[in-house]
Amino acid sequence: MCIYAAFGEPPLLLAISVYCATRAAITEARKQLLRWKGLNESDSMFQLEVPATMSVVKKLCGLKNVEIY
Repeated sequence: MCIYAAFGEPPLLLAISVYCATRAAITEARKQLLRWKGLNESDSMFQLEVPATMSVVKKLCGLKNVEIY
């Protein structure tokens, strides 16, 4: 009986859940921004690179003033 397989799964699932939540938040922010501007929502495609730093996420959300920390 091998019980060692479970040790790597929780950190991997946590990392994937953070990535998926970040993508979902960016998608909704972009949709909201496009609705405010009266544009078509089909322009909401994006590529989220890893690591997703705060400045990358802000740019993908459509914020123009992004400070680099």
